[in-house]
Amino acid sequence: MATVEEVGIRDFVLLDEISMEKFMHNLRNRFQAGLIYTYIGEVCISVNPYRQLNIYGQDNVTKYKGREMFENPPHVYAIADSAHRAMKQKGSDTCIVISGESGSGADNIERWSLLSDMCCRSPAAAALLSSM
Repeated sequence: MATVEEVGIRDFVLLDEISMEKFMHNLRNRFQAGLIYTYIGEVCISVNPYRQLNIYGQDNVTKYKGREMFENPPHVYAIADSAHRAMKQKGSDTCIVISGESGSGADNIERWSLLSDMCCRSPAAAALLSSM
C-alpha cells in the first residue's frame, strides 16, 4: 500500500517551540496536505475536511488493529484500538471523549470509531464499513 508523505509534525509534543503560531502553522500544513488527524500525546485532534477522504475503509481498520498508537500516522482508529486493547487488558471500562461544535464532524468521528471497533469482532460490521 502506498504511504502518505509525512507533512508537519504528527504529535504536537514534538514541536521544538510551543506557541499558538507554531501550533496553528503545523495544524494548517497537515490539513492542507489532507492529514486531518494530529496527536497531542494520546489526544487526537481532528479537523473537519468538509469533503470525503479515503481514510475509513477496512484496509485502514486492518492497518491500525493491534498496533501501538504511534506506529502509524494519527487516526481515530488508533485511538479506538488503543482504548479497546486497554479495556481488555485491564478488565475495566474505558471511554473515548469526542467533542466538537455543531457541524464539526464529531458525529462522523464517533460513527467511524465505533464501526472500526466492531469490525475487529464482526464480519457483518466489516461488510457495512466497506460499503460506506
